[in-house]
Amino acid sequence: MNKIILIFIVIVAFNVNLEAQERQNPVLQFDFVSIEDADRFKFMEFLSFASEMHSLRIEKGFIDFFHVWEVKHDSYMGKDDYDYIIVTRTSLGNTVQTSGEDWQSYLNSLKDSGIKSPFLAGNYSLGRIYKEYNEMATHDEMYLYQVANAPFDTTVYLEEGWVTKINFMKQTDDSYQQNEANLAEFVNRRIQAGFLDSWGFLGNMYGYASDSYSSHLTVDFWKDTESFVNQGIGDNEILNYSDNDGELIDKVLLSRDLRRSVVATLIISK
Repeated sequence: MNKIILIFIVIVAFNVNLEAQERQNPVLQFDFVSIEDADRFKFMEFLSFASEMHSLRIEKGFIDFFHVWEVKHDSYMGKDDYDYIIVTRTSLGNTVQTSGEDWQSYLNSLKDSGIKSPFLAGNYSLGRIYKEYNEMATHDEMYLYQVANAPFDTTVYLEEGWVTKINFMKQTDDSYQQNEANLAEFVNRRIQAGFLDSWGFLGNMYGYASDSYSSHLTVDFWKDTESFVNQGIGDNEILNYSDNDGELIDKVLLSRDLRRSVVATLIISK
């Protein structure tokens, strides 16, 4: 795997409606990051610095977005529970071969622009930054493709302050992916009824979170904390729940296991 990808957590952000972008074979890259409490301030400085670099990558078309989510709750509750999730969106080819990017040129541009490096003695050396980052953070990577999403009729661009709940699913039956995808129309009605603001269903290409192998992720979104807290309040007449909806949900529940859930707030959006 390209080490440079690991350095800056090269992973492009959630755009819920992936079809809105003209990118061939789009791939979402997730990095689930754990940080010691003593390193949180330094890590936030790094994220601010990295976001400026990723803005240059967006300008050049290598990635579409750079989003950082701060984890508020992790059901794992273990030693390596997650503190941040970094998500980017790129092309499949950029994940399996070098993209031809000159990463040192990005760093040089930041230096010339007067953007201060958060690393030792204001270091702008790619190798040194890579070393210091990996001494500070541990992380699990996942590469995912989109299976389904809602809403159907509009593009949802996430802004700072949005809340997400990511569910790590392990399929127990080969029918699971189709079963979950069949819920997209029901979820779209839930969005129209005000129970949530967007939703995505992603399949795992390779990679998984430690001790939490998952074949798929479901991702719920709310536009702010108030909407998240009030997610049980909506217009049941618009939802129009039916026996068929119940049957679809039962099929999903019987074909997968929920391994882990994470709730996070979007704190950086590029």
